[in-house]
Amino acid sequence: MSEQVDQVVVGAGISGLGLAHRAAQKGVDTLVIERSGRVGGCMNSRTFAGCGDFWTEAGSHTCFNSYGHLLDILGDLDLMGCLVPKAKLRYSLWREGGRHSILSALHPLEMALSLPRLFTGTKQGRGVADYYGAGLGRRNYRDLFGPAFRAVICQDADDFPAELLFRRKPRRKEVMRSFTLPGGLSDIPDAITAQPGLAVRTGQDIAAVHRDGDGFRLELAGGAEIACRALSLAVPPDAAAALLPADMQTLRAG
Repeated sequence: MSEQVDQVVVGAGISGLGLAHRAAQKGVDTLVIERSGRVGGCMNSRTFAGCGDFWTEAGSHTCFNSYGHLLDILGDLDLMGCLVPKAKLRYSLWREGGRHSILSALHPLEMALSLPRLFTGTKQGRGVADYYGAGLGRRNYRDLFGPAFRAVICQDADDFPAELLFRRKPRRKEVMRSFTLPGGLSDIPDAITAQPGLAVRTGQDIAAVHRDGDGFRLELAGGAEIACRALSLAVPPDAAAALLPADMQTLRAG
């Protein structure tokens, strides 16, 4: 007999947890399944035993007042009053096993020759590596800007749409420009998963997903089964394609 829930969300990164939070707010019985042993995805604040309240971010480094949906969630969870400004620190570049200045990775002549293309080229239909590599220089992109852009979006930026990388978003003037929380950004996924009406299971591997009437049936690696009316995959595209039922060929190919 399969366990029955209204909705299953696969992936306990902030996208999956945000969806689960919205569903829980609407009274939808939601279960979040995560393959790894922790929630939060890129929001991964590492603490160190014996170092008091010291923590460091091993993923996303800050949040901004233009993150409208995230701010709405923080408001729902009464966390807006807990926001603290992110310290303004000088950035360094880590390479070859040590810290170096940002300018040490810059190739000035290549930039001077390439820069006109940044203003005459179009972003539409081009990836970040293609557009900024042409406009800043391929070596500059490889050694400096590529790693910097990956830090901005917390993922490989090369094929990310260039027109979306620095797209302007509405800002909330009453919220500080960039912020964190007293225990790091992991305070956010921890608060989402602690609310009633939302269940999260970590360390769960899904073996297969099948159609089940108007819903879906998930087979877990341990043999258990979960039936749900709605299924949401908040995982990378390749992982989503592997999980989709065989009859969803169009989505699997996309």
